Amino acid sequence: MQISDNIRMTDGTHKGTRMKDVPAAYLLHLLKDAATVGLTKYVVDNQEVLKLEARRDGRLQYKKRMVT
Repeated sequence: MQISDNIRMTDGTHKGTRMKDVPAAYLLHLLKDAATVGLTKYVVDNQEVLKLEARRDGRLQYKKRMVT
C-alpha cells in the first residue's frame, strides 16, 4: 500500500492521526524501526521536509558522540 499525507497511522502513539499531522520527529524516528515498506518509503521520500519541520519544532537534536 502506498502511503500519502491523508492516510491514517495504523498503530503506535499517533494511531488514527493523518500522516501529515504526525510530528516529523516521530516519523524520522520510525525510519529506524519501520516495519512496512510503505511507511519507510513515505519517510524516505519526505525526509528533508520532515527534518526541517522537526528542527523548527525543536524536536530534532543531534547528539555528539565522544570518541574514546
